[in-house]
Amino acid sequence: MEYKAPSVTINQAVFEQITAYNWALHANYLIVSNGLTHYCCAVDYERHDIRFIETIPAYHEL
Repeated sequence: MEYKAPSVTINQAVFEQITAYNWALHANYLIVSNGLTHYCCAVDYERHDIRFIETIPAYHEL
């Protein structure tokens, strides 16, 4: 989970930052929020793909 200030626009550069962090963490989900807008992505390591999903999974699904 990456939190940004409300004044920060969540853009391609932000996603590049969190995916770079994730190379070390290998999280199954990437979540970024500026308190106003929230995005969640599921990471598929076998396909080398990141897919946006509409809802943040419940804790037990993580």
